[in-house]
Amino acid sequence: MLTIPVALTAADRRFEKAVVVDNQEHTKVLPRRGKLTDAPPPSTEFDHDITVRVGCTQYVARYRSELEYLPPTLAPGQSIEVSRDKGVLYAKIPGNKDSKMSIIQSEQLKGDACTAGK
Repeated sequence: MLTIPVALTAADRRFEKAVVVDNQEHTKVLPRRGKLTDAPPPSTEFDHDITVRVGCTQYVARYRSELEYLPPTLAPGQSIEVSRDKGVLYAKIPGNKDSKMSIIQSEQLKGDACTAGK
């Protein structure tokens, strides 16, 4: 018998309280085009690096959107519910489905840096 791994559904995810620490627009480095080409232009996508803190761990995750709009939930100081899964951070954003963001960096905070956010 074969067993097929089942991906976690939104109902299976465990969400935790987090605080948005920072958000910054991510600037992409686009390849330089030296000559005219028939290739389509790069897709229009707006990226932001969102720093969130869960307990004593701080994550930087990339939020991607086709619109030049950052939900108010991702503003610094806002509480948000997140779920972590193998390099991905899911965030509950009101009015939208769970947002899937790639984790770019994680850092374990220690000492005063850890206790300052509690």
